[in-house]
Amino acid sequence: MPTIDVALKRFLAQVREQHPGEAEETELVIDNLRSFLEGYGYQYVDDDSDDDYDEELDEDDYDELEEDFAAAHDADVLPQTMAEFLFDWNVRKFLGDADDARAAGVAVTRLMELLANEGWADREESSEAAELGRVATEELPRAKALSSLLYDVSQATPRARSGEVEEDVDDFLQIVRIEPGRLWFSDDVGPIEVPEEASRLAKVGWWVNLAVERRAGTWYITETGFVHPRMLEEDEGEVSSEWGDLYPGSPSLN
Repeated sequence: MPTIDVALKRFLAQVREQHPGEAEETELVIDNLRSFLEGYGYQYVDDDSDDDYDEELDEDDYDELEEDFAAAHDADVLPQTMAEFLFDWNVRKFLGDADDARAAGVAVTRLMELLANEGWADREESSEAAELGRVATEELPRAKALSSLLYDVSQATPRARSGEVEEDVDDFLQIVRIEPGRLWFSDDVGPIEVPEEASRLAKVGWWVNLAVERRAGTWYITETGFVHPRMLEEDEGEVSSEWGDLYPGSPSLN
């Protein structure tokens, strides 16, 4: 079984040969994936390296002993990491544009196909992760664009005068209804006036980190975070990549 590092290098060589015009953007995705794995890959492996920590070593010495995650772990762990990489890291941590988001979905789909074809990972897990890549190819660019539009809406909202705010909510809110130029959210928030392009991009079931205020019966966006097409549930502090833990729309992808 090759390491993650070997598999990623093999994948990039394949892309340079078969899709040379997409090599540069794919390299960016793989660099991004490596960064994700360094920070979060430990959740997906049974790693007892911390048991070997020597109290006499200072932190700098210990860091030098640590091996690059991709070089230290086998490629068969990769499919399990894709849900979080695509729908959490690429939303919150990697602030690329819609084209970067689309490239991530395409790269993951192709990488998972390579793992399955080479027998380097479980075929069923690789197939499910490849499907996640295809979903991300369509959803992530739309979410990035919607996030930008909602930010513009928040910036255009005038500050409330003293005593004007009747109700305010600051939370992850789910889109529950869409009409041209208007969105409704969970917690009985809405309608909120938005550009028609925003209502075309939005999907019922998506989540948005929003701060909103109701003034004289009308809701306004005052701050925005990120648009999440799918969110990863956490169970007792552990992140799972199972289809059932991605919502909304899993596993049927509707």
